[in-house]
Amino acid sequence: MRFACVLIEHLPTRIEAPIDCDRTTQAIVVLRAWDERVLDATPIAITAGIVSGDSRRRVEQLCPQGTIVIARESIYQERHDAIRAALLNFTNAVETQVLGEFFIEISGLVKAFRSEKELADQLSIQVGNEAHLKPKIGLASNKSTAQQAAWQTDEAVSIMANGGERKFLVVSL
Repeated sequence: MRFACVLIEHLPTRIEAPIDCDRTTQAIVVLRAWDERVLDATPIAITAGIVSGDSRRRVEQLCPQGTIVIARESIYQERHDAIRAALLNFTNAVETQVLGEFFIEISGLVKAFRSEKELADQLSIQVGNEAHLKPKIGLASNKSTAQQAAWQTDEAVSIMANGGERKFLVVSL
């Protein structure tokens, strides 16, 4: 079996960041409205020590230069649902556990494309059109490795060859 993990990393901050924002140099922290705790943060804010669940006060102490945004959770959920709908055009079995992260079994889908790369490119195009954000996609023979491939790649697509997962996981740990 082969799986794809389709990932929109840090979905809330990517939606909240201004179009001209460089997420690597600007600290943006999204707080849940109901308890003012961290829902998401840009990589630079995470580097400053911000973690999910931190209080507003802690954010202000660790990252005083950061921009605090109150979460618009219904918008994040709508975007998440639109991505899921785009993936349902490929298969009727789309799994998700967290906002912006999806798993699909692709063994049967590959037959409709010339290669896994072509399939991944089409997934990326469809999701990008729906989300207005570029996803990262990991392909592997199990969900866990596909997830790690998506999270760790600097490219749009990371394909783990059958049998290459063990080497990838050892190197990435």
